[in-house]
Formats: sequence, C-alpha cells, structure tokens
Amino acid sequence: MADVSDPFRGDDRVVASKAMLAACLTLLVTLPALAVGAAPAWSNGGFEDGPPGAEVPGWTVTPGSKAEVRIDATAPGRQSLALARGAVSQKLGVEGLAGHRAVIGLQVRPEDEAIAELQVVARSKGERVWVRRALLRGSDWSPAGLGVELPEADALELELTVTARGKGGIHVDAVELTDLGRLPPVETAPLSAGAAERIRAFSTLYAQVRWFHPADATLVADWDAIAEQGVAAAEQTEDLDALAQQWQALLAPVAPTVQVWYGEAPAAVAPAGGDRSVAWYHLGSGLSLALTETGRPSDLNSSVYRRFRVDDQGAWWSGVTRTQTLDTLDARAWQGQTLRLEVEAEVEGGLDATVGLRVPGSESGMLSPRMASGTTELLFQVPDRAEEVDVVLHLSGPGALELRRVELGPRLESPVRQLVSFFGLLGLFSLLSGSFAMAGAVYSRRTIGGFVSATIVLTLMAFLAGQDPQLARWLPFPHLQNVDALLQQDPVALAGATEDLGEATSLGHSLLAVVTWILLLFAAAMLKMRRMEVRGGGD
Repeated sequence: MADVSDPFRGDDRVVASKAMLAACLTLLVTLPALAVGAAPAWSNGGFEDGPPGAEVPGWTVTPGSKAEVRIDATAPGRQSLALARGAVSQKLGVEGLAGHRAVIGLQVRPEDEAIAELQVVARSKGERVWVRRALLRGSDWSPAGLGVELPEADALELELTVTARGKGGIHVDAVELTDLGRLPPVETAPLSAGAAERIRAFSTLYAQVRWFHPADATLVADWDAIAEQGVAAAEQTEDLDALAQQWQALLAPVAPTVQVWYGEAPAAVAPAGGDRSVAWYHLGSGLSLALTETGRPSDLNSSVYRRFRVDDQGAWWSGVTRTQTLDTLDARAWQGQTLRLEVEAEVEGGLDATVGLRVPGSESGMLSPRMASGTTELLFQVPDRAEEVDVVLHLSGPGALELRRVELGPRLESPVRQLVSFFGLLGLFSLLSGSFAMAGAVYSRRTIGGFVSATIVLTLMAFLAGQDPQLARWLPFPHLQNVDALLQQDPVALAGATEDLGEATSLGHSLLAVVTWILLLFAAAMLKMRRMEVRGGGD
C-alpha cells in the first residue's frame, strides 16, 4: 500500500473513508502528527461564530448555494458548516510563509453520494500562481489535509473553496493552516556520463511499468519511493547485470511478471491458459485514478487527467456515470462575453456523452445535447465575475468516445458576422423576395395574390432554415437553443433565454421596420410609374 504519512509524496492526493484507504491512489491524506508552526488562521475556521441556521461569518457563499451553520454533536466542535449545494470560499494572506511548505487541514463528512471538492488557489499580487484540487467522499468525519508548497513571491494569498457535488450535502469543520517551515535546500552534484545513461534507462523502465503494466499493485504503489531507489541504484551501480537484478527486485512486488536484463533477452514468460488481454487507456498521465472497495473506478475522477484499465471483455468503467474536467482556463479576459465551444468526436456503442462549460465553485454552467459522431457546438455566457471556466465531459453507459478536436474561444458578436452568416443572408433574401413580390403585386393590381406569394416564400425559407441544424447554429440566441437546460428549469438558462427573447424581439422589430420601408419605397415608385403611364395614355 502507498505510504500516506507524508502529504508531499506525489501531487494531489485523496483519502476517502477508512475502508477505501487500501484501494485508493491518494490525493488527500490523513494528517500525521506534524510540528505546528505559527501560521495565519482562517476566519471562523471552526464555524463557531454566528448562531445556528444563520449565514456563515467570515466565508463568502457563492450565489445560489445553500450553506448554514448548524449545531452538530458529531463534529469536532460544537458547530459545523452544512453545505447542501454550491460552494463557500475564503481568502487568506500568507506573505510570511513564502517559500514554506504548509498543510491545509480540515474535517469533512459527506452525506449520501455527495463529494467534497477542495480547491486552493495561490496568488501573488492578484495574479494566479497555481491551483491545487482534491476530492473526498465517505460517510463519516475524516481528517484530511492538502499539502502545498508556497512560492517565493510578494503579496502572497491563498483562496480556499469548498464545493458540494453530487447527491446529498457535506459538513465541514476545523479548517486550519499548518506551517511546516521552509523547504529544505537541494544539493546538486554533476553526474558521470555512465550514470546519466543508466538513469535514462531507468526512466524508460519506470514509465512503462507505472503507466502500462496492468497489475492491481501499480495503482497503490509508492512510486515516489520506487523512483528514488531506482535512481540511487543507477547512480551507484556500474555493473549493469547487477543493476538489472536490483531493478528486477525493486519492481517485483508491483509487477512480478516484468523481466529486466542486460545483454541477451531471456525467454518471455508464457501466458497461462485462459488469460485475457489487459491494457490501459490514458487521457494524460492519469494521476487521479481512484478505486472503490470492489476494485472498480470511483466517481472521484473529475480532474484534468485520467486513465482506464480495459480488457477484451470491455472497459472497467462500462455503465459507470462519470464527469471529467478536460481543462480549466483563465476566464477573466472573457467576463461578460459569449464563449463558443466546438468538439469533434467519434461516439460508439450506447455511450451517452455531453460536453459543457461551467464556472468552478458556482452553479453557472451549461451542457450540450447528447453528442453524436461529428461536431458538437455549445455557446455559454461567462458571468461578469468569473475567474475560471472548466471544460467538462459527462459520460454515462457503455461505449467509447474518441475526442478528435476541442476548440474554445469567444463568439464573435459583431453585426458584420451576423449579416454575412448563411442564415442571415438567407433571411435577408427571404425578406427581399417577399418585398419584391408585394411591390409587383401593387403594380399589377394583384395585391392579394402578391401578398400570398410573399407569405409562401417567407414560410418556405423559415421552414428550410429551421430544418437545417447547420443554419440554426448561427442564430444569435444561444440560450434559446439549450432545450435540455430549459426543460430542467436551470436558472442560468432561463435568465439567458429571457435575455435572448428580448434581443429577438428587438431584432424582429428592426427587420419589420426595414421591410416596411422597402415596401413603402417600392409602392411609392410603382404608383408614380403608374401615374406617368396614365398621363401618357391621356396625351
């Protein structure tokens, strides 16, 4: 089992309930006995301030969230934070801890199927330096800590955000910051040419076994310790046969079927009868993989990088609902703008896949309709105060998904784009056709027939545009196209739809005014020509 006594072994680590410790690749860790240093304190970190049922003093509650202080006999303190949905956050100045290691510790108790998402953002002079995230689930109070290394920077500030995700709510208590002191100095020494070559060989071996060997033990091995021991052996052992034996022994507990040799290759180990083909499917390095007590991946996976173990009998994750964050982007330059997300993918089997955009720690977000093979497009209005935007992928059921292209950028809102778009030209052509038909009817004294023909032309053009999704995608009303969110009465989608209806009404009035002026001009011209003909006939 991986060593979980040091919060700095590896990157983001998680501990769920005690029963899951033996099956999880850790992102959060249980807190060991640490030397506590003087560190700034979070405001109301124990949630003892404020009467029960009131808002949470010292913390910022995201709009749309449901958070309150409650008396909790099971909590470490008298009161705890009950977060039914949404998120709470707090900023803390840590200028005196620049260059230090620190642990953000807290107690968390998720309910039902809820997951607690922790996010820590480090900023220097208002600019983001790094982001650390972790997830936690379980059924009882669990002490957890997120180890971070604070950079050498001025005006350093940490922002902690706790978000309740999934069904149920979470309880939070005893939020603390522990200073572990300055990072120890790193002593370096030059490598000999032979040592450098041996380390390169070990790095290849290490990567192949860690990321591609299908044994269960690779999921919970202490890969930091294996890396340290393997590199130390490469530096100190010049006998290559002896070095191969050391590496073989080092990897044997994790990958007993792996063979390491120098020189002539030994005979390959023959598979036993009935063995199956097993391999890894990677999206990035897969550091966030976590397993449940049954050995299947849990829904803790929602970070940028993930991996799945598959075999000739299907993927482990078949039939499992999962949400994955493909990327997190700085949204400050897009505040108040409409983003356009375009995804090209190949969907196989009965997989139900949707792509979406969301603002971390808030209820703002939008999902696309169910994806099919080809291109899927989504438009999303970025809130005025949003700092980040997540690109998320939601998968459910068996099947496979191959992402071929993902593009995200601001949607062009200029009038030129609307006029030159195919739908805009089609609509303009429809209106002009109707105008000419009605003007001709005035001249030929067949007003009713001309009006009917114009109506038919307009109706036909509108029908064709409504039937073609490639035309509808250029409509300047993104929220009205998100039918799924409107049916679910999503507040963000409803607010956007109301705004779109107002814009559509204004646009309709403008077009009606233009058509009216065209009709009047043509009618006046035709009547004038008619009078001239009458006068000419009289002469």
